[in-house]
Amino acid sequence: MRDAIAHRGVVTDATRGARVIRWPGSWSLELTGQRAHPIGSAKAKAKHGKSRLAVFGVLLMLAGCGTGNSSAPSSAQAQETDTVGLSLFGLNYTDVPIGIFYVNGVWGGNSNPYAAGLSTAGSIGLPAKWHPGIKVKVQWQDDFLYAQDKDALTTAEVEVPRYGKIYSGYLLVAFLPGRKVKVYASDYMPGHKDAPDGLENPGEFCQRQPGCPQWYRSDKPPREGHY
Repeated sequence: MRDAIAHRGVVTDATRGARVIRWPGSWSLELTGQRAHPIGSAKAKAKHGKSRLAVFGVLLMLAGCGTGNSSAPSSAQAQETDTVGLSLFGLNYTDVPIGIFYVNGVWGGNSNPYAAGLSTAGSIGLPAKWHPGIKVKVQWQDDFLYAQDKDALTTAEVEVPRYGKIYSGYLLVAFLPGRKVKVYASDYMPGHKDAPDGLENPGEFCQRQPGCPQWYRSDKPPREGHY
């Protein structure tokens, strides 16, 4: 039953940042030759035009150098590095408890059968603008795997489906039978009309499945095909 890509260990993720440099907003002194004159003096007025032109020329030269600097990020490059922070939230659609899970090495909590996480745990960053090929690494351990090896983790590299503008949302991690997992970046929780992929609350999902409510209220072991 275990995924072929299952292995042990916890991964780590890296972050990138950007630095913004701003020019000073004003100049407080005007220098003429080797002496500093009050701005309102006759000498300062006489030299005022030349000083302003000199300063303006220096700024133009610096601006020209800046535009030719290949290390200066363009606005398009800056947008590509923008990220949105998402709280991890586990959803268990199986008969077996999920004892622990991680996304990109960040702890995400645990989840009982047909339940959501009791609260959000860690958080990760994804590109603010979706593009094809965004993936995350999910690692988890259910009770069956723990019984076999308490240090083992099932691992899956999961592609994140298309998402729109997210201001403050979640990365929903849905655990499915067959040790499968899906992830969704969204502002909305399962059960909401705008939830991604029509996600239901795990408890409501169980209520609709034949035999699930009866099994849930019993002390029977997990059913074949439901873990």
